[in-house]
Amino acid sequence: PAFNSDAAVKATETYLKLFKDSAPGTQTGSWDESTGAFLSGQVAILVESTPLSGMAVDPKTSQVVGKIGFLPPPSPLPGGGYGHGLAIAAKANADDASKKCAGLFIAWATSKENEKRRLDAHQFGELNRTSILSSKEFADIYGADLGQALAETGKVTAVNFWQDPRWPDLGDRWGIILEELIAGTRTDVKGSLNELEAYANELVKK
Repeated sequence: PAFNSDAAVKATETYLKLFKDSAPGTQTGSWDESTGAFLSGQVAILVESTPLSGMAVDPKTSQVVGKIGFLPPPSPLPGGGYGHGLAIAAKANADDASKKCAGLFIAWATSKENEKRRLDAHQFGELNRTSILSSKEFADIYGADLGQALAETGKVTAVNFWQDPRWPDLGDRWGIILEELIAGTRTDVKGSLNELEAYANELVKK
């Protein structure tokens, strides 16, 4: 673990400073508020997950249709950045039989036939296949620049979080500490990250 490095402290301090220039309520807001602000034209630039793209070009959910463009987000991008629609829990892989069953399900769920059905139904958030995202039919519905942005995003998508069952525990602790720093109930950035570092080291030992 290296949660309390000079770079980590600087990154956390910079993150906290950004809130001083953000809209009221940002400190306690979530993705729902941020995407809502974007779709209503109150936010100019937003880094968000793939399903928002479909909402942004849908007249039923967006007031900015025809006024926006798409680009790949900064890299590296954590796992799930591309092909965001489908996930399957680790419990499905408990044994060889379960792995085979899960594999058959994923093959069926992401088949060209089912992907085409989702595209025809405009279920953008559930699309996973590159052949669909790069197709003419997709471009006709969502625009050519969105497909290009997704293709570029695929190139920088990587699993860069700790691939371990203990990750949710560590991630939750990290989130709580960061939330307390954002809310102001904590003010010592270095001390807070030292605490997180100690917690991570103890967790690794178990």
